[in-house]
Formats: sequence, C-alpha cells, structure tokens
Amino acid sequence: MKFLKYSIGVTIIRSALIITTMLSSISTQADDLQSLKNLERERSNMIEILLDENLEAEQRQARIESKVRRLVDLERMVMRDSRLEGNTHLLVQRTFKNYDLSFLAHASVESKQAVVGLWMNEIGLSDAAILASYIGVR
Repeated sequence: MKFLKYSIGVTIIRSALIITTMLSSISTQADDLQSLKNLERERSNMIEILLDENLEAEQRQARIESKVRRLVDLERMVMRDSRLEGNTHLLVQRTFKNYDLSFLAHASVESKQAVVGLWMNEIGLSDAAILASYIGVR
C-alpha cells in the first residue's frame, strides 16, 4: 500500500513538471516573435500615416521620417534575433519571404528609393495608376 501511494505521488509530481515545462515553452515561443510583431506594428503605423488624407505634406514627411528611424532600429533587431532562425511560424516565414515589404527601410536604401516609393511599387501602385484613379462610389 505504501508503494502505491509513493507511485501515485511520483506520477502526480512528474505530470505537474511536464505540464509546467510545456506551458513555459509555449510562452517562450510567444516571446520569440515579439520583435517581429513590434516591427509589423510599426510598419503598419507608418503605412497608416502614408495614407492619412488629413495630414499636410510637411506633417506627413516629418512623421514618416521619425517612423523610418524607428523602423531601421526594429528591422536590425529582427535581423539579429537568433530566436527566429529556424522558426517555422507562419509570420516568420512570410516576413523573410517578402523581404522588401517586411524590411522597408533597409530595402529602400538597397534599391536607392524612398520608402514610400518602394512600398507603392511593391504593392503594384504606379504613378500612372494613381493619376488615372478617381474618387467614386461602388
């Protein structure tokens, strides 16, 4: 009887340790993507500024310049983040597959274009398409 109580106690402790280990690894994996999520959030904020029709040209330019400086820092952090190496998460795969859109600041320097111009080219907006467009109701 004593052996049975000992065996049940050991089994409960082992189960608790396994569950604790699994839960801690899940939270660690979530932290692995934090730098990438910050980059995505900052890039979307910059694109929001690009598309904000309520801003004057000077205001837009000043805000974009401050966002680009922040983007450069975040892009460097993501590129140097060793936790992302070999990570098979969909967000990681998509980010590195679409380098020019994910790392806008670095890609714009490499292609010798403004960040805004590079982004518009990558999503398929050309000067001619923009000039040919009009406001209307669908």
